Amino acid sequence: MTVFRVGSLPRLVKGSFSAVLLGAVSVPSFTFDTAKANPNYLARQAVQGVILNIIRTIRDDLQRRIASRPVRPLRFTGEDVASASIYDDAFAALAYNGMPTKAAKAAQVQPTQSSFQYGVTTTATADRDETSDGAGATAETRSFTATGSGDITKIGVFGASDAITLLVLGSGSWARSNGVDSTTDGIAGTMTYLNGGFSTDFTVQSQSTKSTVTIGGIGVNTDSVSFTNNFQYKFDLPNAWFIEPTIGFTYTQTHTKILDSQDDGHSTEIQGGARIGTEVMWNGIRTQATFTATAFSPVSDIPKTAQTGHLGGRAVAKWVFLWSDRFSSFVEVHAKVIEGSNSQGTTGGLHWSF
Repeated sequence: MTVFRVGSLPRLVKGSFSAVLLGAVSVPSFTFDTAKANPNYLARQAVQGVILNIIRTIRDDLQRRIASRPVRPLRFTGEDVASASIYDDAFAALAYNGMPTKAAKAAQVQPTQSSFQYGVTTTATADRDETSDGAGATAETRSFTATGSGDITKIGVFGASDAITLLVLGSGSWARSNGVDSTTDGIAGTMTYLNGGFSTDFTVQSQSTKSTVTIGGIGVNTDSVSFTNNFQYKFDLPNAWFIEPTIGFTYTQTHTKILDSQDDGHSTEIQGGARIGTEVMWNGIRTQATFTATAFSPVSDIPKTAQTGHLGGRAVAKWVFLWSDRFSSFVEVHAKVIEGSNSQGTTGGLHWSF
């Protein structure tokens, strides 16, 4: 006879799942929740990391392009390009022994023409997450996430030094943990605004996760919608170094269904930290190296976990290789730690702009 503890089944994704008995077979106790090993949460974190990677790559490139705009010489009032040679020839004729009699041409920033830039990005992320319920039971989750995205940037929105980028990203994630297989499909849209050193980004992300317990084939469906907003300001330092403080939050609504039971909840995660980096030439290739450290604190109504209100930390080391003005690649390693959970992973990606 097969026995299901129906009352605890919804908590397979959002709470403590003590055991599922299938005949004489018992699945060990472990914990899935929104702040620990929930496959929907892990996939969402992977995609959010990818989005940050992409927009930071685009933003750094835009800031470099805007800062290195071409300059044009100052001329007399009313002097235009068509008549410049006439004035120059007239003053040249008055020159004495090569001594210039016309004021030297001072440089002034050439206003950037309003223009568009397009791009596509592909990424792959592999993660390993280990979770403990505090009572000796642990769960190891291994996941893989692939994404593809397209972006469009308008340079010169309200002035010569700002830009706005729109990005659409599709993702697929696969995870396995202690006899539970999960697949997550998602789509996200991001808008980011840049003006000088200031930038902000806003992301709406929708994901659908299907989890199946290997023994018994029990199905769990989890749908989520999240909203993320970040603010940062980039300060240039000597010798091509920079530091960029950042602060932001993510609000998520989650709907979980198993058998005839449905469980809804929401969570908020607040994070803040800084990114520091530099740019160097390495074997003739322009290379950017950055390190990001952030602290975060999740607050969730379902379940009331030990992580709610606790402080965790994330660290990311990233390298970007600018092979040309239109093509770049990047690789990063990242890690996260919080009460009862730690994870490590790596992401690699390719970005084309045109």
